[in-house]
Amino acid sequence: MQTTSDPATSANLIESQACAYEAEVLARSGSVLTVALDLRLSDGRRVPYRLHIDAADAVVRVREDATLRLPAECFERHIVPDGWFCMNHPDADPLEVTDVASASRWWVVLLGYLRRQERAAKSGRWPGQAWAHGVAAKAQWAAEKAASGLGAWFVSALATGTLSAVRSKRRKEVFIELHCDGRRLYSVWIDERRVATQRQQCLCGSGLALASCGDHAVYAAELALQLSRWHADEERFWSAMKGKPCCGTMKN
Repeated sequence: MQTTSDPATSANLIESQACAYEAEVLARSGSVLTVALDLRLSDGRRVPYRLHIDAADAVVRVREDATLRLPAECFERHIVPDGWFCMNHPDADPLEVTDVASASRWWVVLLGYLRRQERAAKSGRWPGQAWAHGVAAKAQWAAEKAASGLGAWFVSALATGTLSAVRSKRRKEVFIELHCDGRRLYSVWIDERRVATQRQQCLCGSGLALASCGDHAVYAAELALQLSRWHADEERFWSAMKGKPCCGTMKN
């Protein structure tokens, strides 16, 4: 694992792979690079970008050198304050540059991100799936991990938005109910962080009781709790954004 004791290491790796991705390093000062990039699109067009890359450590940051094609800030387009690109989730995919292979992958991710930016500018919508905003992304990642532990049906239902987490109260107990298209699948005690009815049949299709089906009771509880947290964190994020100026490039 690379440390920050040698800040030139990541910069050297990024620079060494630039030409393989049709990028040219125009200038360099320590670990900061100015790069010209001709982005090749699927229709054959080339779009010029001029990028500022800060490779002071393994987590390499990048933004436009000047805001010529992209907004200075737009959370819907995954551009955070000061113009830095949000290309990955640090927990799910750290995207650290520590060797030639990871430097090459960093360039691949960057090119994919910029192509999606071009599509977003044209359609007004971010193409494909994306991470939630702010700290909600961490809950999204945890919910996706839990869904993966339960099986392909849960992964698909979570990705398509058919799952929802609904708070309910019975007597003094507060629950999170996991719903699919409005139909309750199971309930989870919030304080105990466990499914309320462990004897019910596991929804993975094994035919076993939930309590006897491997780690599925744990995954089921985590899915409902993290989905609830994801939506709550997302709502708080957008509440905090109210009144701030909008770049006006996205339809929603």
